[in-house]
Amino acid sequence: MDVDAVAAEVAAAVGLAEGPAGVADVLRVIARHEPVPAREISRRAELPVPIIAAICNELRKRGVVDRARPVRLTPAGRASLTGQEPPGAGQAALTGQCPCCGGLGLVVRSRPRR
Repeated sequence: MDVDAVAAEVAAAVGLAEGPAGVADVLRVIARHEPVPAREISRRAELPVPIIAAICNELRKRGVVDRARPVRLTPAGRASLTGQEPPGAGQAALTGQCPCCGGLGLVVRSRPRR
């Protein structure tokens, strides 16, 4: 499953002004906090609840998000997001971890503070 293609399809289907990046933000929130209620996704992704519901419904149609509530990834969705699919499957590396600190919550500085 190509995460970039899914994000683009979902953004187009929902008419999301933030585009695929907005869908990627929602996926990161889900991956980091699953199972998570739509209201919490809304708060963390800074998007209205109806938009989150529409995004989640589109992700359900594509097999990325489970049909059960609260929102959680399907095994196939989780494999795609964490890059655990077989090589050549067209996945993108999208995880719930911060790219700067690897999920540790640390600020990486290029020079020491004075």
